[in-house]
Amino acid sequence: MSSKRLLDAAAELISEKGYARTTLADIGRRAGYSHGLVTQRFGTKAGLLSALIDRMARRFGHDELLATVAGRTGAEALAYIVREVRADIERSPATLRSFYALMFEAANPASEIHEHLAEMNDVYRRSVASLIEAGVSAGTMRDDLDTARVANQFSATLRGISYFWLLDVEAYDVLGALEAYAETLELVYCPIS
Repeated sequence: MSSKRLLDAAAELISEKGYARTTLADIGRRAGYSHGLVTQRFGTKAGLLSALIDRMARRFGHDELLATVAGRTGAEALAYIVREVRADIERSPATLRSFYALMFEAANPASEIHEHLAEMNDVYRRSVASLIEAGVSAGTMRDDLDTARVANQFSATLRGISYFWLLDVEAYDVLGALEAYAETLELVYCPIS
């Protein structure tokens, strides 16, 4: 239970203050513990953040992605993922803001979490590519697609929408942008009848 409270506190603080200004002491205080417990449980700030990222990404990670899309493949699966991200933002915007803030923090090669996030994104893109390949094989997606390229484009578009949202949480219509993207996926990548 204390690990969950520490991870919840870290997510809240990163959403409020950003990664760099969040300390282990802040996290411990927010969770109602000392920063010593944070160190005991996770070792370092990077260890805690890796655990937080893993928890946040679990539903869309390689092992869980097939369960998340519930048998869908191709454009239908991609649109479903986008709509699930949208639903997650509606349910818990602070959690998603924290996750994306950590992802963008990891873009700095000197970041403690750079390698962890780079590997996670690589696995994610490969998982998305496998959904696209399954859609092509099933005939639910155009057969002229470069699956790796489409998977990269899909991932980059989701990250881009997230970035715009982080820059202006109040004014950017992230929910509308995600729904428009889901609709576009279904129009662009499905075979022409």
